[in-house]
Order: sequence, then C-alpha cells, then structure tokens
Amino acid sequence: MITTSRKPTQEMVARAEQIAADFELPYHRRNKQTITEFHAHHPHVYMVGKAGRDVVYSRAKEPFFFHPSMATLRIQRLQNGEGDPLVIASRLMPGDSFLDVTLGLGSDSIVASFYAGTNGQVIGVEKQPMIASVVQEGLKNWSDDQHAALVEAMRRVQVVCVDQRQYLQKQADNSFDVIYMDRCLNSPYNNLYICSL
Repeated sequence: MITTSRKPTQEMVARAEQIAADFELPYHRRNKQTITEFHAHHPHVYMVGKAGRDVVYSRAKEPFFFHPSMATLRIQRLQNGEGDPLVIASRLMPGDSFLDVTLGLGSDSIVASFYAGTNGQVIGVEKQPMIASVVQEGLKNWSDDQHAALVEAMRRVQVVCVDQRQYLQKQADNSFDVIYMDRCLNSPYNNLYICSL
C-alpha cells in the first residue's frame, strides 16, 4: 500500500496517489496511523516523505530508503586526485556513456555520473518498481549544501524501471561506452562485472 508521512503537503498526497495508480496499489491517508498498524493488513508500506525521502517498510526487514552511501566519500577522493576502483577498472572517461544494469541505491552510478561529467550520460536500470521509485525520488531531490558536486552528479543519473535483460536486448550495438553490473544476474555470487568497450 501507499501512504505519506504524518503531516503531508498537498504535493506529497498527489505524488502518493500517482505512485499508487502507477503501481496499482491502494492509497491510504495516514490519519495518525502507525506503520505497524498498516502492516496488520499490508506486508509492504511505501511512505512518501518530504524532499524525496521516501521509505519502503516491510515486515521483519529494515526500512529501505535512499542515501548516497559511499558515493560522497568516493567523489571527495576523486576531487582530491585519488583514484576510484570503478573508474579505474572500467576505464571510464569524461563524456562517456555508462549503463548500470544493477542500480540498487545508485552509489556507483552517482560516482560514474560525477566522473563522466556534464557531457556524459549515466542510465541506471532497476527492475523492482518500489526500489526504482525510492531511488529516483532520492536522486532528484536529495540536498546537501556541503557537497554540490555530489548533488549535481545525482541529478544527471537517469533511472529506468525495467528488467535488465529486456533493456539490454533493445539497445543497439555500441550504445554505451561502459556497461556495468555489480553482481551477475540470477547468480548468488556478488562479484564485479564490467564491460568497457
């Protein structure tokens, strides 16, 4: 189900209603109810928050919400002239196009966007609609006055919600300079796979 934080603005309510329509899920006004109360009837609760701070609450799991994770530190290192393992391994260059087919929270895509710069292109593919929505809102609305370059890089990442294989099959040859996945699709192994053309 979809709801909002406790004191929503009209914009938040409208966005929650739109997400509910997109996901074909019920929207419930918060009306002072707790997430635990909603969980009595719904295993997953998507809460629209302020300024892109959406959260997915699932029973017996940690809440899922957007944050830049290690991207902040990695970009600071790049700004200081240090290397980044992803940039080095992929041979990413300013102006390159970068396709991340396992977007998740988008940390790698944010770093790639920073390094590829304003003339580059970064697309992140995420097949789970709720994850894609939370991350897209976070990338679009996250604010951090102390890290302007991080925020600019976030704004340039494009999120596509689709199955990775379907997306890849529809791309023309040589569409991207770098295709990246941080784990093999349908594999229990968590390894780094990069295809740099």
